[in-house]
This record gives sequence, C-alpha cells and structure tokens, in this order.
Amino acid sequence: GKDVVSIDDVTVADWNEEDIDGGVAEEVFPSIDGTDYASLSALQNAVKEKFSDEDVTSVTLDGNVTDEVHAAVMSAISEVKTEGAVVNGNLVAGSVTYTVNTFSDALTAWTEGTTLTLLGDATYDDGELLIEDKAVILDLNGYTLTLTETSATARINVAANAELTIRDSGENGQIDSYNQSVQGNGILYLESGTLNKQMQVAGTFYMTGGKVLGRNSQGQNTMAIRVVSSAIAYISGGTLQGYNALVNDGMTNISGNPTIIGEDSERSGSAIRNRGSLTISGEPVITAAGYGHLYAETPFTLNIQPTEGTWKVFMWSSDIEPNNGVFAIPGADINLDASKFESLVEGYEVKKLDDGSLALVATATTE
Repeated sequence: GKDVVSIDDVTVADWNEEDIDGGVAEEVFPSIDGTDYASLSALQNAVKEKFSDEDVTSVTLDGNVTDEVHAAVMSAISEVKTEGAVVNGNLVAGSVTYTVNTFSDALTAWTEGTTLTLLGDATYDDGELLIEDKAVILDLNGYTLTLTETSATARINVAANAELTIRDSGENGQIDSYNQSVQGNGILYLESGTLNKQMQVAGTFYMTGGKVLGRNSQGQNTMAIRVVSSAIAYISGGTLQGYNALVNDGMTNISGNPTIIGEDSERSGSAIRNRGSLTISGEPVITAAGYGHLYAETPFTLNIQPTEGTWKVFMWSSDIEPNNGVFAIPGADINLDASKFESLVEGYEVKKLDDGSLALVATATTE
C-alpha cells in the first residue's frame, strides 16, 4: 500500500521454525470502499457487485495498483458493464480512477488507455519523461507539471510506438521544462493547455487547441514548433507563438482558425518558415515578425489569401533565382492575387506567373 517500512538494525540468527510475533504477513489489495481485500478475486467480485448497479459508471481504487490489478479490475468491469460509463467525454465499457499521493506513483499507474489527471502542481526530477508502448492521456486540470532537470533531455518524449493526448480540463494548465516541452516521435494530440517551451514533431501531430510558446532555457524567443523532415502535422486550432512560430521541414496542413504569431527579435523571425511541404487553408490569424508572415525556402500551397491587408513574404535573395522566386502555389479552388502579398526582399516585387503561382521577381528598372 502506501505505508513505509524502515529497518534500523539487522540481526541474523538460526531459524527455529517459530512463528513471527504478530502473525504472518498477508498481501493486501486495493480498496474501493475501505475494505481490505486479501485476494484479487475478492476485489474483482466487489468491483462486479458495484458495477452491477446500472447507475454506477466509475469506481475509485485506493491503494497500490499494479498492471496485474489494473487488468483484473478492467476484466471484472467488462463482465457486467458493456456501455454507459463516460471517461473524459468518451463512452467506454467501464472506468477506474486511481488516487495516488505522488507523481511517481501516478506514472506507475499510468497504463494503456488511462488518464493521468493532476490534482495539484507536480514535478518530475529525472530528466526525460519517456512514454512508450501505450496510448495515454495527460490532463493538466489547471495545474503545472514542471520537468526540473536543467538539461536538454528534460522533456516529455513520446516514443514511436506510443500515443499521448495533452488536455487541460481546468484553467491555465501548463507544462514547463528547461529547454524543450515535448518531443513527439509517435502520435501526439494537443487539445488544450500551454507548453511553455518549444516542441519538436518527429511523428504525427494533431493540434486542435492549446498554446505552444517558443522559448529556450534562457527565456529567449525561439521557434514554437518544428516539424522535422519525416513528420506530419495537422494544425486546426490553438496558438503558436515564437521567433519562428512554425518551422516546417516535413508535411504540415494548416486549417480551421489557429493563431500563428511571429515575434521580432534581434535575428528577426517570421510567423511561418517553410522548408518542406505546407498547405494553408481555413481562416488562420497570422501575425508577421521581422521576416514577414511567410518565409519561403520552398513554396507554400495556398487555398486562402488575405481578405484585408497583405501577407509579407521573404526569401533569401540568393535563393530566389534557383527557385525562380516562386513562393506560393495555388490550391484547386483559388485564384491568387499578387496584390495581396508584399515582398520584403529589396529589389524584388510580387508577380503572378502564367501557371497561377506567385513569385518574387526583380523589380524592373529603366536608365
């Protein structure tokens, strides 16, 4: 259970086959009602009796929950309950809530399909928090999870064989760390909550809400989200804010109404810097930084364009001629208007080419 045993002194003597004063130790299983169960089958029977009541949709276990206990309890629930239990908005066969005193105990109980809900601010002191071989949910519940180690590995790492959903059912729930908040190698969902440091997508990422701030260990502005060359990202909501709010080296699809904020710095950032394949649709709110709304090293596919004002575009001048200056390719149902875009490269202006794409072209001069 949750008790502590301390050993002050050890004496070794011959065993005389005598009973230990106080009786023989017995294994005690978790309780659901204050009763100590001496066998796993007794706990299962108690769970089944509880869930036989059609109005019961969840039960709380108080005690040490191992993988074996978790599997046994879920098996017991499935025998008597096939529908009607709701966990985080999803209809499931049954639900079990484990209440633990420490974050390390919570990690032990954080098994396949379970939700870890913070009941207060929590810290993790062991560097990288690795999630592997399971699909789980982290509910910040209005509190802050801090990864305290001051190293580049102090982050949540979602392994390639894992899936993590981050949400905040309270207000102002946050994840804070030294240099990076999340490394997503598997499948990562951000529904709500704030990541106070940059994150990297190396697997598949779905962002429907929440906020990612591009900050490094010194608190300086940096990229908020980087999508590496082998990764895929779908961004349809939430807020990205940083020196470069989004750096895309992989394949990214922007839709819905996310807010993408580029922040000026001494190096001059941009809202979106594209070095891969990126499509913009929906109604995103994009705020420019020193290098504009769109920084194109490879062209954007645009299904939208500004309805008011212009989007400012930047390319390194040395990159313009090899790429013929193309920075935007029209989607299937849009007629791009060159007047909706503004060049930030001195000596170049935005022109529409015969194929409907937009390019930066050297400004015509007369002598």
